Amino acid sequence: DFTSLLLMFQIYQALRIKPKHKFIVSQLLVNKIEECRYHELLSPSKLGYINITTSGVQVTKVANNYKDNIISFYNKLKSFLDENCDICIVPEKLDFIRRTAKSSSKLEFLENAMLAMRDNVWLVSDDLGYNKMLKDGRMKIITTEIYLEKLQYGEKVKEIMLHNNYYGLTLSCDIMYKEYLNYSAHKLNYW
Repeated sequence: DFTSLLLMFQIYQALRIKPKHKFIVSQLLVNKIEECRYHELLSPSKLGYINITTSGVQVTKVANNYKDNIISFYNKLKSFLDENCDICIVPEKLDFIRRTAKSSSKLEFLENAMLAMRDNVWLVSDDLGYNKMLKDGRMKIITTEIYLEKLQYGEKVKEIMLHNNYYGLTLSCDIMYKEYLNYSAHKLNYW
């Protein structure tokens, strides 16, 4: 799913490695990414954000190159998709929508579930909603952590996941100790 895809993208960028498997993503997801990129291209540059609460007003300025960085991120993500993913249309969703008379408001979610029902395709996701949505047992799901663990990328991947605020990780004593030392020294940490 999209959140796992972003995490994979960050990990492969940080470690400068190429994925061992090609990922399968729906055309709808690629279209959403293109839509976000296009929206950024057309929108005016942001100067900052204002947060108004009962305790006051907080102004947060953004960097001068914020817009360029966002567009660059979308371009890199699109390149990652083009190089490491098979992009496909998911016609199976039409039968499901017609059969259940469900609205199409969660098409991305549905397309990912339909892809996971195909032979030799696993959904890499940490979203439990997939199990609730389709309970017929044909969908194959694996968590991001277990997928990366099976590929034997090592502890560096877990550090990246931890630094990206990924919750529920199984961490080694070394990582926990390192983060505790950073915490004790008042350094940046994820303790």
